[in-house]
Amino acid sequence: MAAFFFPFRFTSQSFSSHLLLFTLVLSLARPNLAAYVQRQDCLPLLAASGQQLSSQPQLAPDSLSAFLENDDQGTSLEIQITGHYPDLTSCDQILRQNVSTGVTLAQLGGSHRYPGAIANTSCYPSPWAQNGSKQLVNRLKILFRVDRPHLLAAFTLNVDVRGADDLPTACLNSFLTPSIGSTAYGVCLWGPSAILLLVVLAAGWREISIPGQPTDEEENVSGSPGSSRVYLTRIADCLSYIQFVFFSGALSLRYPGFLQPVVSPSSWSTLMLPRGLVIRDSVYYGVNDGIYEVNGTFGGTPGLELMTQVIGAPVTMATWANIISLAFVLLIFLFGVIQLGLSLRWTRDWFREASFWTLDKSATDRYKATAWVALRVFLSYFLMPIVAWTTYQLDRASFLPKYYTVLTCLVITLVLVACWWGMSQRSPQNMGYLIIDNFEDHATGSARNQDVFTLATFLLLIARGTAIGGLQAVATPQLILLIGCEVAQLGLIVWAWSVSGLLSRGSMVPCARLTVLLACIGMIPGISSYEASSAIGYSVLMFHALVLVVLFLVPSLYEIAELAMAKFQSQSAIRPFQDEERPQVFGLRQLRRRPDTRNNLSIQGMHSFDRDSSASSNTPSSLSARGSSSESGPSDPELLRTYFRSPRPETTTARLMERSHRDKASEGFSLDESQSSNQSEAAPVPAELPIPSPANPTVDYAFREADLYYGRPRRVSFHQNGPSASVSTTFMQTLKSWARWR
Repeated sequence: MAAFFFPFRFTSQSFSSHLLLFTLVLSLARPNLAAYVQRQDCLPLLAASGQQLSSQPQLAPDSLSAFLENDDQGTSLEIQITGHYPDLTSCDQILRQNVSTGVTLAQLGGSHRYPGAIANTSCYPSPWAQNGSKQLVNRLKILFRVDRPHLLAAFTLNVDVRGADDLPTACLNSFLTPSIGSTAYGVCLWGPSAILLLVVLAAGWREISIPGQPTDEEENVSGSPGSSRVYLTRIADCLSYIQFVFFSGALSLRYPGFLQPVVSPSSWSTLMLPRGLVIRDSVYYGVNDGIYEVNGTFGGTPGLELMTQVIGAPVTMATWANIISLAFVLLIFLFGVIQLGLSLRWTRDWFREASFWTLDKSATDRYKATAWVALRVFLSYFLMPIVAWTTYQLDRASFLPKYYTVLTCLVITLVLVACWWGMSQRSPQNMGYLIIDNFEDHATGSARNQDVFTLATFLLLIARGTAIGGLQAVATPQLILLIGCEVAQLGLIVWAWSVSGLLSRGSMVPCARLTVLLACIGMIPGISSYEASSAIGYSVLMFHALVLVVLFLVPSLYEIAELAMAKFQSQSAIRPFQDEERPQVFGLRQLRRRPDTRNNLSIQGMHSFDRDSSASSNTPSSLSARGSSSESGPSDPELLRTYFRSPRPETTTARLMERSHRDKASEGFSLDESQSSNQSEAAPVPAELPIPSPANPTVDYAFREADLYYGRPRRVSFHQNGPSASVSTTFMQTLKSWARWR
């Protein structure tokens, strides 16, 4: 029976008229009617194939509706056929027709035919008759008992009406997709959401746990914290792949019925919600009477339109208005969060000190920098879906209002201007901070190459969105362009890292997308059968789940477990001797709030220094020290809060004269004694001030505490070293690196 399915395509006017009629039928439908199912009259195909038809009058079908319900005894299928007999002129003739019915449900793995019982038949004049002609409508209500469908089932449905001679008088082909159920819908909705939440949690924890930039020795160890920012770019990779899961099911392909219901719950990643901020009412039911009520299953309908019907979202114009409104609210929210973080005391230092949140000091520049940061976050995560949904409006511009098309062009222009402004305000590589990991290159011009790589990455995001939304009318060029974008992305990786870059972590997500797109070739209308498309659809769904688990869930859980273990060990470890033998290590946030001390940075040394200072407060040297400190003015609380050590006071003329008198008084000393005296004079602490002895003599304070935070400056690199310059690692280190995907 599957041989009767021949997909066809509508023209633009045909699609708009069918969609308008479908919307009108749904808006006027009563709750007691079954769900609308798009049908195809297959009786002409039977006649063309040479099969004998019944001698009774033939029924010309006008519409098909279905109702599917599971109960304790099994599954009941109710089908309603509405049609007319061109050769009959009275209802008596129609009602006397002796017909029998049957339905064939075919899916991957086989087909089965079920006999039906006509529960009700009726005849009435057609309300759609034109030119005063009288046309009678016959409605058949048929009941079937079928096997309970399994999870993620999708059927090709063939209904045949036979006369008294057991030959067909009517034949209808259709697609029937039962509802996946609330449990499966919840898994499809909250599964990707939970994975993304874990990725964000792991990235945030890793970001706040890194005290500073690593040294070169730490960079050579793949598992060292802070060696790369892959924990940040993993957020963009995870979100972009969830978006790809949704859009890969919204192309203009011939999908099996179960695929779009499974991927549709991830629409939130593209800012599309079933009920938006502006328009919440919809004429689409999504799931109605146990099946997915969609129009356009035989091809010719844009994939985004079918996805909108499956979700039950408003029509095209209303959906896009909701998406743009949500995008604007999200952009304002990002700006407010960043600006609030700069204003609060306990978050101000983090926003100022983090390497990718560096903001200017003046109010105007601060607002400008805040807008740039918010725009970078928004474009890094949502550039592709915004372009896809906006260009899709232009694809349907032939039957949309003119002002709507102008507004769509304005939004596209604003998006392009925002990308240009973000690239021009900082370097392109700064715009790509959240989506591109650090590079390792020692060739000249690496910064320029990284700018080119980032710019090309953003251009590919725009190209993907344009292909998804702007080429909905042509399935094959749309798929070819998307495959070309992934090949170009891999080509950029080869250009940046050489051929070995194809085995790097940065190429895994493009390779995963390319694999899915190559599999979608089998879903182009007319290439494969519905059973083959179903097999491809199941494979694609399993591949999506595998990618989300292996590339994002497992590394995030490993990251969280590692950070939790390190936190637990740092809190539970008993180190009585280590605390006395080595100085305390302070982060920059702690250093900026520490009291103004001299040289002993340990807590015990600070208390010892306070005792020594108070004991010598009556000596002339202490008075001299107090006098010198009073000359520079009282300590500013803001300076004590901001700096680890207060700024050096300016040298006055009186101070210089006093120093010259002391130099003349020391002319009788030897040259060595004179040099040592001058060095003691130039020191910030007077020579008479007793230097406090360390609390623990075994502690060595000869190092600079700033080295504990800053280390040696990192060298931003782009290309990969040759084989001779590669750092040898053990097997366990390599295995640990790949297990963490860091």
